[in-house]
Amino acid sequence: MAARTVGTRTFTTAAEARAYQAHQWTEAQFQQVVMSAARRLGWRIYHTHDSRRSQPGFPDLVLVHTLHGVLWRELKRAKGGRVSPEQAEWLECLTIAGQDARVWRPQDWLDGTITNELRGGDTT
Repeated sequence: MAARTVGTRTFTTAAEARAYQAHQWTEAQFQQVVMSAARRLGWRIYHTHDSRRSQPGFPDLVLVHTLHGVLWRELKRAKGGRVSPEQAEWLECLTIAGQDARVWRPQDWLDGTITNELRGGDTT
């Protein structure tokens, strides 16, 4: 098995290298990965570009697909990505209203959760 190097670190598996890279993503980098995958799978995406002029806590992404419905997603980076009280309130209200609203983190990308949900798989 060939070692993989990312920066100055060496990993024994590609999965370890990917996990390390994902752990380093900023929220913006993570968002680009998610949005790119969603577009490839036919989702329409709404993202508020300047959240300073929006309702505090509104989810980062609203994803709409004609076959798979609507997903409301708050994205958080692996290191230090905390959900604010306003974000938690939005997610809770949307969920109570019957919407699919939750947080995605880089680990969800690595374990296939995000891809599964974007392909219309179970989101519970």
